[in-house]
Amino acid sequence: SGLISPDRRLTAAESGAIVNEVRTRGDARRGEQIFLRAELGCLACHAVNGQGGKIGPDLSALGTAQPVDFIVGAILDPQKEVKEGYVSISVTTNDGEEYQGYQVRESRDELVLRDVLQNKEVRLRRDAIQARRQNGSVMPVGLAETLTRAEFLDLVRFLSELGRPR
Repeated sequence: SGLISPDRRLTAAESGAIVNEVRTRGDARRGEQIFLRAELGCLACHAVNGQGGKIGPDLSALGTAQPVDFIVGAILDPQKEVKEGYVSISVTTNDGEEYQGYQVRESRDELVLRDVLQNKEVRLRRDAIQARRQNGSVMPVGLAETLTRAEFLDLVRFLSELGRPR
């Protein structure tokens, strides 16, 4: 009972219909329970009100910062708009080592990455780097496929209220 296949973008009309359903049928309390499900892994990467991971952006004020249609799109297509500072890169060194993370800074002599798996900074000499490529978001595509439409609406309603007074 997946919502939509990840290889197809929503039309404006479909997105508008989902936004309307989130507002009329979504339940933030149920959505919070979905957000907390271990198998979805939301909290492994995202913090809300001081709890959760630091791999992805903090979502505590998401509802005040982004409209509902943006939240829908970010879940269904994580690569569409990646928050600044959260574009993942892969680096291969001359000796075959692989690193993946977020670029912290780069100078003439070195590249500093925040390794997303080890959650620590890795310093690489620029002359030791063989190749680098941008990966985009580390958020997996297709997370919403495991949810029913009602569950998806509840989840988006929860996220859209984060940071707003209850």
